[in-house]
Amino acid sequence: MIQAWINHPSFTRDQQLIVILYELGMATIEQLADITGFKKNQINWSIKRIRQYEKDRSLKRPDKNASPEEIANYRQRQAELSEARDQWIRCIRPHHNGVTVYALGKKGIRYAADMKQEEQPRRKSEASTGQLDHYMGLNNILARITREKSDDTIIQWSNTIEALDNLERYYIMNNQQEVERIMLIRPDGQLAIDNRAFWIEYDNDTERPKPIERKMLAYQSTLELLNDKHRFPVVWVSPHQKRTKELQAIWKNLQRQIERNRKNKFTPEMHFFTCGEEPEYLLG
Repeated sequence: MIQAWINHPSFTRDQQLIVILYELGMATIEQLADITGFKKNQINWSIKRIRQYEKDRSLKRPDKNASPEEIANYRQRQAELSEARDQWIRCIRPHHNGVTVYALGKKGIRYAADMKQEEQPRRKSEASTGQLDHYMGLNNILARITREKSDDTIIQWSNTIEALDNLERYYIMNNQQEVERIMLIRPDGQLAIDNRAFWIEYDNDTERPKPIERKMLAYQSTLELLNDKHRFPVVWVSPHQKRTKELQAIWKNLQRQIERNRKNKFTPEMHFFTCGEEPEYLLG
């Protein structure tokens, strides 16, 4: 859980940031500042220091009398060094808004996994830029909750891997037997606020109704296997009102089907919000 690493007494700010990025997948400086409470300039300096774990002490700027060949060689070595630094932290600059997004490279992932005592990194590869909007949407949910909560409110965020771990643990506790993880829903995240918990889904309006229906039914079939204590509400957040209404309509239709089927003895609790609306419910 991210919150366990923030201001951890055994690790430096740079080390904490590496693990936090590992947990989040990718994030902007603004999101990192909201989620961690670190100042933006502290995060900037940490990112620069981490990238400079990769050094080339022999690389020196050519003087004004340098030959074209020396200048070209310098620029090539600069580019190679930048690529090597991307192995620690990648700087992703999306064209649509210009805000830089940061994600770990292969060496950063391995370093974070070692800190978490994972023999093999559970995050198998670098975060895909194809899912950038999804990462941003999920992070913004956590950032809004962190900004708007009261000082004495305790929150704990579990990413998709940890949320699935929790589901597997709940199943074993409830049923006294193992379960194949592939049989369980894979939530986008799990958010615990004081003594309440929620499954979190961020929908960025890219999927057609059928995959959404399958995911909703997967929640029904998974949560049905648990006792009431672990049947937390599912909170869906989408980028605009039109999509929120579409999700509500999909669930309303599916809910009728679930309730008509006599084999189904449980209907999950689902709530739908447009970005920015969810904190009032989650913190209420």
